[in-house]
Amino acid sequence: MSRPLRILLVEDDAEDALLFQRHSPTNFRVQHVSDAATALQTLRGGGIDICFSDYQLGPDTGLELVRAARSEQLRVPIVVITG
Repeated sequence: MSRPLRILLVEDDAEDALLFQRHSPTNFRVQHVSDAATALQTLRGGGIDICFSDYQLGPDTGLELVRAARSEQLRVPIVVITG
């Protein structure tokens, strides 16, 4: 059997994060963080297959997270989502 897909969800709204987790397939392992700085730290640690980030994250944006990850040459796909 294949290993679970490891997803990092960057979402500052707890209800939206819960919806994402509830509707994810059972073989997905979702790790939730609520801000860009914690997301970047998590991505640096490795072990994430894909990152989904909300566009608006308090004072930061998902696009700033993408830029920061790319500037550090982190090779994880990041999908920025909006409402």
